[in-house]
Amino acid sequence: MNPLNFPWLHPFLMSVYPVLGLYQANLYQVLPQETYLPFLFSVILCLCFFLIYTVITRKLRISAVLTSISLYLFFSYGHLEKFIKQPLLIYLLFGGLIFTAARKLKYVKNTDKLHFWTNIFSLVLVAIPLVQVINYQLRIKVDFSGESVSTVVTRAVSAEKLPDIYFIIFDRYASADSLKKEFDYDLSPFTDYLKGKNFFIASKSWANYTSSAHSLTATLNMDYLDNPLDAGMKESQDWLPLYRMLENNRIQAELKKLGYKYYHFGDWWWPTGKNRHADENVNLNVLSEFSAILVNNSALKPLAEKFRLPLLDYRYTQWRRIRYKFDKLKEIPVEPRPTFVFAHMLVPHEPFVFRQDGSFLPLAEDSARSYKTKYLDQIEYLNREVIKLTDKFLEDKSNPPIIIFQADEGPYPEAYEADKQEFDWSEASQKEIALKMSILNAVYLPGEDYKNLKEDFSPVNNFRLVKAFLYGQEPELLPDLYQLTNMGKPYDYYRYDRQ
Repeated sequence: MNPLNFPWLHPFLMSVYPVLGLYQANLYQVLPQETYLPFLFSVILCLCFFLIYTVITRKLRISAVLTSISLYLFFSYGHLEKFIKQPLLIYLLFGGLIFTAARKLKYVKNTDKLHFWTNIFSLVLVAIPLVQVINYQLRIKVDFSGESVSTVVTRAVSAEKLPDIYFIIFDRYASADSLKKEFDYDLSPFTDYLKGKNFFIASKSWANYTSSAHSLTATLNMDYLDNPLDAGMKESQDWLPLYRMLENNRIQAELKKLGYKYYHFGDWWWPTGKNRHADENVNLNVLSEFSAILVNNSALKPLAEKFRLPLLDYRYTQWRRIRYKFDKLKEIPVEPRPTFVFAHMLVPHEPFVFRQDGSFLPLAEDSARSYKTKYLDQIEYLNREVIKLTDKFLEDKSNPPIIIFQADEGPYPEAYEADKQEFDWSEASQKEIALKMSILNAVYLPGEDYKNLKEDFSPVNNFRLVKAFLYGQEPELLPDLYQLTNMGKPYDYYRYDRQ
């Protein structure tokens, strides 16, 4: 028998294609292991379709064709949704196409030719992304670790005197100035509260980079990224070396050597979802970002949203995750060992899942509200939670902690949102750059007067300041630099001269 006439080949290939295609489209930002669960789900779905159609038609060859059609339609839902807004109409369309195909197939006497061409079509579909994936995997990748940036400190400090350290990132939390200019929002009640608790508010602080990956990597390694990443990397599209630097960051290694217990609070973005160096990872792990995108493009999406399925509705899961992490953060101060807490909170980052009072924002309500209203609702909710969290952190007066509340980037300007892959920051307006780079940056050091800090103090120096405080030394601060990139060329920096 000609292998290309084999009826079970194309259903398998059609189950593989959606996952492989999505992986190829995100090749430079996703690890292969992120695809394992989606591949398993897709193959199981293929078997379910095949069994259902076999029971109905009692013809294996016809069932195989209907399975391939169903898989193709199932994972095409997200594309059709852009043109047909009612899920019921899409379901009716799918049902009509499958019913019509089943009726036509009843009259096909020799299915070998049909299976031959369906297999050819499926092989071509799979081959296109597969060639690119194999080519990428065979290429030599540059591997950087955080420890290559600088020598790890081994100096001993008494663990009994070490304060807890809380580094909490609120992704895309704009500065007070940006909130006033762009959103007509007064942040002063919140910042006044922090100042009253002896926080230093770097009110004119800018992120050192435009993306979370760059900004967090620079902050946690206490250095700029152009030195380890400039050799032959300018044209690279590969984000994975940067993600490895983020995971193997210098500050967690140094603090663990001093006796700190490392808590890592992750989110849905996989580079910070968990950290293998952490003593304890805290996250509400349901679906990875990659799996969530696959579900969001499939016919499961409206069902997941309507019934708030914990395994599938990524918006409802994110609402639960943020609340869960705030609750867990309040438990950390009772830990007897000195602790270093890294917490990446993807809020006010989209998806906007909070109403102003902290309750869940359903998708239908989300669609009816403006971006400004939704963004400010996240800010209002966050501010109340941060105040409660700060009060909890500062309960112990005998050994108060070090606290950093920081954003890693500001909100996206509309022009950048529309063309993240190729956006040219050298052509951007000062207003667009300021919106993207202006961030919340608040630091609490027990008993400090912050006399040497300036309002434009930037995050690359946050942990240089922390280290100097721990050792009773003057901080060796780097000059504040601002480097902008797009998603297509993450190492092709445009250095902005801030006036």
